[in-house]
Amino acid sequence: MGNERIKAALNPARFPGMSGKMMAIVGYILETRWTTPALEEMVITSDGFIMARVTGDIGCNELLGTISDFKSNWDKLIHLPQLGLTDDEVKYLAILPSVRIRNYGE
Repeated sequence: MGNERIKAALNPARFPGMSGKMMAIVGYILETRWTTPALEEMVITSDGFIMARVTGDIGCNELLGTISDFKSNWDKLIHLPQLGLTDDEVKYLAILPSVRIRNYGE
């Protein structure tokens, strides 16, 4: 499974309706930069919200939304048929947020 292939499949240029916030989130999770400023860190709070630190900030000052909304949006995104992802790539992407996003809620 090639990470470059996954990055190409999820490149926001393929999704003209994708919000800047979602572009930054996808970029962070895939360890690439598609926005300026970019996200440098994401954390899940004990009450189920996602906060982020953007380039140049000290601390996670950006509220991105709830973890439940994120999970729903991420799941829809990675299962889009037009991405052409393999089952293994989808499985990889399904667990990647839990690796990249620090969870203080657990």
